[in-house]
Parts: sequence; C-alpha cells; structure tokens
Amino acid sequence: MATVTERPDSRRWSGGACEFRYRVRGTASDTAAMAALLAAAPQTYQGLVRQLNPSLEAVEGTVDESAGTGQWDAAVNYVRPDRQSPPESTIGTVRMKWHTGGGTQHVTACIRTAAAYGAPGINAQTSDTGDLVNYDQQGQRAEGIEIGCPVFAFTVSKVFAVDELPSPGYLFWATDTVNDAPWTVTDTVTGQTYTFDTAEALFKGVEMNEVRADGGVELVFEFEASPNRDDITVGEIGPIAKYGWQRLEVKYRPKVLNGLGVMGAEPIAAYVQDLYYSTDFGNLGV
Repeated sequence: MATVTERPDSRRWSGGACEFRYRVRGTASDTAAMAALLAAAPQTYQGLVRQLNPSLEAVEGTVDESAGTGQWDAAVNYVRPDRQSPPESTIGTVRMKWHTGGGTQHVTACIRTAAAYGAPGINAQTSDTGDLVNYDQQGQRAEGIEIGCPVFAFTVSKVFAVDELPSPGYLFWATDTVNDAPWTVTDTVTGQTYTFDTAEALFKGVEMNEVRADGGVELVFEFEASPNRDDITVGEIGPIAKYGWQRLEVKYRPKVLNGLGVMGAEPIAAYVQDLYYSTDFGNLGV
C-alpha cells in the first residue's frame, strides 16, 4: 500500500502561492502513487486552493515492477482561487471562448436626421432626405457610407471520442451556413449557456487537433454572430424584419426635395435577401 510523507523542504512560498513537497513510497504504479498523493494532500491551505495537476516523478533506481515497490517525488501547488487552473478537459468537455471587436458595415440610411439648416431663404427640413445617407444628385440611389459596428466572434471546442466524431464531409458542407433554428451552446466547465436565434450564428469552419492519450480528439469550431432585426426603416418603408446574415436591398427613384430645388432619392421598395444556406447546427455535435 502506498504511503505519503511530507518532505522537510515542503511548504515553499513564492508570490502568494505555496508548494507542498511529498515522498510517496510502496508502489511501482504512477497511477496508484498519484491516487495516494491526492488523497493525502489537503484541498485548501490558508485560503489557497490546490492546483488540479500535481507533479509526480519516480525517484531514480527505486521503482521495481516485479516487486511492486518504488518511491516517487511529488509537488502540489496551492494558489489563490482566482488563479486556479481550469480542470483538464475530458471526452465530452465543451468550452466556449469569445471576443468582441470592431467591424464595418455599409449603411444607406441613418437612425434619424437630427437637424437641418438652410441658407437664407431656404426652408430646410429634417424630412428632406428621408434619412438617406449620401444620395447621388441624380436621385437614383443612396450611396451610403461605411460605419463601425460590433463583431461577436467565438469558438466552441469539444473533445469527442474517435468513434463519435462528426462526419468531415458534413462539416465541410456546413461551413459558411447559418443556424436554421434557435441554437444553444453550454460550456460544461463554467455552466454558462449561450443561445442564438435563428440565422444569427454563421459557422466559419472547424479545426481538428491531434488524438489525445485518452483516445479523445478535440475539434475547435469557429463562428461569428450578427443580431436579427425587426425594426429597420428606410424612408417611409418599415418596420423591416431581417435575419442577422441576410442582406437588405433598397430601390430608389428621383425626388425633388421640397423647397430646395435639387434632386434627391426616395426609397420605393426594400428586399430582404438570403446570402447563406441554413442547416441544423445540432448536427455539429456541440
């Protein structure tokens, strides 16, 4: 039976963390030595918590497989709770990482025209432009401008058993598609759940990592999200409903701006266009 003894040089402090050192005796099995170590080492120490992966190394020349004996040097680190390493992933573990950033989008209508100012004798009104942005002088269309917009990008990783991997052919086909129904991802470590409405999430591709020692394979799925809208107005057209990755096409006709004597553009029709196919994200396996 393995025994665990704390070494004289144990309990070394550094930067608010503490290292316990042990000698494990009486087994040639590293698995048995680790089990004995984890049973002997306290879970907490002076407000610190035990790190999840202690180190274990056989003492040179002591391990005898035939006799089932051996000695092992071990170290267990204790850190502040906010610095504890996350648990090692196992088959079935799902993790999600995300970040927001700044992207750009092309807009042809503003949220509202906040003010209008005319030269002497010109009665400029906020309604003159129909909230269109940068319309051409022939009144054929609003040229629009590029503005900043938020981008939500995220990855979902999952460790699969080899015989449970999703089909590479399906993953290839599903790349650059959107979810055809509300889709939920749960991080199995943090317990946080993320839900995306129909067509808000765009699947950008997947990367396969090497086969692990436990027979698992980690796949890392990449996505971007764009919110659905049901409150878009262009001139007097709207409210318009549009899924996140659909495109809004607007047609215009010339219009004489009241009191200004110049041509402007007036939106007369709006079309919501699908740019991506949709698929059941449940088949991704995450």
